[in-house]
Formats: sequence, structure tokens, C-alpha cells
Amino acid sequence: MNRFPSAVGSAGYGPLADRVHQLGLRFGLHIMRGTPRRTVADRMPVAGTAYTADEIAGTGSVCPRNADNYGLNHDHSGAQAYYDAQVAQFARWGVDFIKADDMLFPYHEREISAYARAIARSGPAG
Repeated sequence: MNRFPSAVGSAGYGPLADRVHQLGLRFGLHIMRGTPRRTVADRMPVAGTAYTADEIAGTGSVCPRNADNYGLNHDHSGAQAYYDAQVAQFARWGVDFIKADDMLFPYHEREISAYARAIARSGPAG
């Protein structure tokens, strides 16, 4: 909880993005592919679905440099829904750029395709 504290009143990164935009800058986030291990252990819901994180996780797919997350099981329809919800949240916050890490080595084609679909579904950039 101390590592990435949320904004006051559950506003997420929206207030920070607003402030960055007021300075004439763009706001971006660096994320790791997949879902945090904690969401899997706690069986957290996947927004907009009846699924939980433990159902969509690919527990055999872990970044060798940062083991905080599991990749997603893209044979499960909830995996795409997870990325769709994540990117939609970022869009609501006013995020301009996303660096989605741990997708190229080894090459995770299904993760890349799913994230690209989520971005396209989030609507036009503002």
C-alpha cells in the first residue's frame, strides 16, 4: 500500500494528470504487463465482468526482472476485459502515454495485441 499511494478521495492519477497538463506537459504511466500477484491472491474482480483475477492470470508467465505481476491467460475472455478496463481507467484519468513493459523479451504477441485492442477501444486520444 505504501509503494504506490492513491490520490485523495480515490481520484487516482486524475489530479496529477490535470496538474501536469496545466504545465503544458503530457502525462504518462509505466506499467508492467498482466495483473499484480496480489489481485490474484485476493481474487479481486475484473471490472465489468463476473471474473476474478485468479481466473485470468497466467501464473506461469512472470517477468524475470520484476516478479510483481503475472501475465494474463489470453485463452480466457476476461483477460481482454481486464486490459480494456485498465486502459479505460487510464483514459478517464487523462493519461496521454502508457509504457507497457515486459512485452518484447521474450516477445509476448498476445499481450501486445490485447493491449493494442484495449487502447483502440478506449476511444480517440484527446
